[in-house]
Amino acid sequence: MYYPNIRSMRLKRDYKQEYVADVLSISQPEYSKLENGKRSPSATDLKQLAQLYTVTVESLLETAEKPGDIRTVEVQRSRELVPRDMVDSLMSNYTHLMNNYLDQQARQQQVMDTILAMKFKN
Repeated sequence: MYYPNIRSMRLKRDYKQEYVADVLSISQPEYSKLENGKRSPSATDLKQLAQLYTVTVESLLETAEKPGDIRTVEVQRSRELVPRDMVDSLMSNYTHLMNNYLDQQARQQQVMDTILAMKFKN
Protein backbone atom coordinates (compact mmCIF):
# COMPACT_ATOMS: atom_id res chain seq x y z
CA MET A 1 0.00 0.00 0.00
CA TYR A 2 1.14 3.52 -0.76
CA TYR A 3 1.64 5.94 2.15
CA PRO A 4 2.50 9.37 0.69
CA ASN A 5 3.44 10.88 4.07
CA ILE A 6 6.50 8.64 4.28
CA ARG A 7 7.93 10.44 1.25
CA SER A 8 6.59 13.90 2.02
CA MET A 9 8.06 13.89 5.55
CA ARG A 10 11.46 12.95 4.17
CA LEU A 11 11.28 15.73 1.59
CA LYS A 12 10.14 18.31 4.16
CA ARG A 13 13.28 17.60 6.16
CA ASP A 14 15.45 17.55 3.03
CA TYR A 15 16.72 14.04 3.81
CA LYS A 16 18.13 11.85 1.05
CA GLN A 17 16.71 8.37 0.57
CA GLU A 18 20.14 6.96 1.40
CA TYR A 19 20.07 8.62 4.83
CA VAL A 20 16.63 7.30 5.75
CA ALA A 21 17.54 3.87 4.38
CA ASP A 22 20.59 3.86 6.69
CA VAL A 23 18.38 4.77 9.66
CA LEU A 24 16.13 1.82 8.80
CA SER A 25 19.12 -0.46 8.11
CA ILE A 26 17.92 -1.24 4.59
CA SER A 27 19.29 -0.46 1.15
CA GLN A 28 18.32 2.67 -0.75
CA PRO A 29 16.49 0.63 -3.45
CA GLU A 30 14.45 -1.10 -0.71
CA TYR A 31 13.62 2.26 0.81
CA SER A 32 12.57 3.55 -2.60
CA LYS A 33 10.18 0.61 -2.89
CA LEU A 34 8.77 1.52 0.53
CA GLU A 35 8.13 5.12 -0.58
CA ASN A 36 6.52 3.99 -3.84
CA GLY A 37 4.21 1.44 -2.20
CA LYS A 38 5.97 -1.57 -3.72
CA ARG A 39 7.11 -2.71 -0.26
CA SER A 40 5.04 -2.50 2.91
CA PRO A 41 6.72 -0.93 5.92
CA SER A 42 7.30 -3.25 8.85
CA ALA A 43 6.27 -2.32 12.36
CA THR A 44 9.92 -1.59 13.12
CA ASP A 45 10.20 0.61 10.01
CA LEU A 46 7.16 2.59 11.09
CA LYS A 47 8.42 3.03 14.64
CA GLN A 48 11.85 4.17 13.46
CA LEU A 49 10.37 6.58 10.90
CA ALA A 50 8.01 8.02 13.50
CA GLN A 51 10.96 8.57 15.85
CA LEU A 52 13.09 10.07 13.06
CA TYR A 53 10.39 12.56 12.07
CA THR A 54 9.03 12.99 15.64
CA VAL A 55 5.49 12.18 14.54
CA THR A 56 2.98 9.46 15.33
CA VAL A 57 2.81 6.25 13.37
CA GLU A 58 -0.75 7.21 12.46
CA SER A 59 0.42 10.37 10.73
CA LEU A 60 2.82 8.28 8.63
CA LEU A 61 -0.01 5.98 7.60
CA GLU A 62 -2.45 8.71 6.61
CA THR A 63 -3.20 8.74 2.92
CA ALA A 64 -3.63 11.90 0.91
CA GLU A 65 -7.11 12.67 -0.21
CA LYS A 66 -7.46 14.01 -3.73
CA PRO A 67 -10.37 16.34 -4.49
CA GLY A 68 -13.03 14.47 -6.40
CA ASP A 69 -11.77 11.08 -5.28
CA ILE A 70 -14.72 8.85 -4.41
CA ARG A 71 -13.00 7.78 -1.20
CA THR A 72 -12.68 11.44 -0.20
CA VAL A 73 -16.41 11.95 -0.56
CA GLU A 74 -17.09 8.79 1.47
CA VAL A 75 -14.68 9.87 4.20
CA GLN A 76 -16.25 13.33 4.36
CA ARG A 77 -19.73 11.81 4.60
CA SER A 78 -18.66 9.39 7.31
CA ARG A 79 -17.11 12.25 9.29
CA GLU A 80 -20.46 14.02 9.19
CA LEU A 81 -22.36 10.91 10.34
CA VAL A 82 -20.09 9.68 13.12
CA PRO A 83 -20.02 11.71 16.36
CA ARG A 84 -16.64 13.33 16.98
CA ASP A 85 -16.27 11.85 20.48
CA MET A 86 -16.73 8.37 19.02
CA VAL A 87 -14.06 9.01 16.40
CA ASP A 88 -11.72 10.37 19.08
CA SER A 89 -12.33 7.31 21.25
CA LEU A 90 -11.71 4.94 18.35
CA MET A 91 -8.51 6.76 17.39
CA SER A 92 -7.32 6.68 20.97
CA ASN A 93 -7.94 2.92 21.16
CA TYR A 94 -6.27 2.41 17.78
CA THR A 95 -3.23 4.43 18.86
CA HIS A 96 -2.98 2.45 22.10
CA LEU A 97 -3.21 -0.88 20.25
CA MET A 98 -0.68 0.18 17.60
CA ASN A 99 1.80 1.37 20.22
CA ASN A 100 1.43 -1.91 22.14
CA TYR A 101 1.96 -3.86 18.92
CA LEU A 102 5.07 -1.86 18.04
CA ASP A 103 6.46 -2.27 21.56
CA GLN A 104 5.84 -6.01 21.38
CA GLN A 105 7.61 -6.19 18.01
CA ALA A 106 10.58 -4.29 19.43
CA ARG A 107 10.76 -6.60 22.46
CA GLN A 108 10.62 -9.67 20.20
CA GLN A 109 13.45 -8.22 18.11
CA GLN A 110 15.53 -7.62 21.25
CA VAL A 111 14.97 -11.22 22.38
CA MET A 112 15.96 -12.54 18.96
CA ASP A 113 19.06 -10.32 18.90
CA THR A 114 20.05 -11.57 22.37
CA ILE A 115 19.53 -15.21 21.38
CA LEU A 116 21.54 -14.78 18.18
CA ALA A 117 24.31 -12.96 20.02
CA MET A 118 24.52 -15.75 22.58
CA LYS A 119 24.50 -18.43 19.92
CA PHE A 120 27.28 -16.87 17.88
CA LYS A 121 29.29 -15.96 20.97
CA ASN A 122 29.77 -19.62 21.87
